Amino acid sequence: MAAALKHEFGNHDLWAIKDPRLCRLLPWWQGLLSESRWRAVYALLIRQPLEVAASLQKRDGFSEQRGVLLWVDYTLQSLFWTQGYPRVLVTFDELMTGPAETATKILELVEPKQRPLPASRYPELLQGFLDPGLRHYQRDDRGVDSAKGNEGLIEGACELYRRLVDWNLGHAPAIESNELGRWMAWRSRMAAANAAILYEQLQATMRAYGAAELARRQMYRSASWRMGKPIRVAGRLMNRIKER
Repeated sequence: MAAALKHEFGNHDLWAIKDPRLCRLLPWWQGLLSESRWRAVYALLIRQPLEVAASLQKRDGFSEQRGVLLWVDYTLQSLFWTQGYPRVLVTFDELMTGPAETATKILELVEPKQRPLPASRYPELLQGFLDPGLRHYQRDDRGVDSAKGNEGLIEGACELYRRLVDWNLGHAPAIESNELGRWMAWRSRMAAANAAILYEQLQATMRAYGAAELARRQMYRSASWRMGKPIRVAGRLMNRIKER
């Protein structure tokens, strides 16, 4: 991966990657970037959890509770692993309503000489980049229906979101390690109390495994796989010869 990063970004002073799942392996990435002598800064995009859950429900068939718990997991992991690093919070709302101002906010983490363009050009370049019409879900976290099942999870996630918004606006201090520990303990209690979510995740894992096993069997039965067998055998023989 170090070689791949050097190949892709070695000639660039400033580059970025975006994927919510980066938080899953962030300690590994941080070690890799440190060894490669890159300075990492983090922009944490925070979106209302019920909006995220609605999007995941439509795209992947997740239940609302599973989508919310996933939001909690990713959010807390992102906060935990970026402690002590230069970082900024960005809400989805401010990105959609003020992309140029948001870009300026993020690039303040970057040394001035590495910023690609003067801030005065951001409105021109970002015009049309974001389409508010593609925002299919918009929820007000204050309107949570307390009569729903699993309201402890949903209401707690919305409380965490409001806490992050207050931090972002400067109305509250950053979430430090002690408070973050309490949130992570709460997350563990919510996961333990919602066995249906874990069962749903297990079912999804088994379906994915079944699909992979079916694909493997189809590959082994295909004509191209059988025709390529002599080449694979020859390759293994060559490797053994080299090893000797």
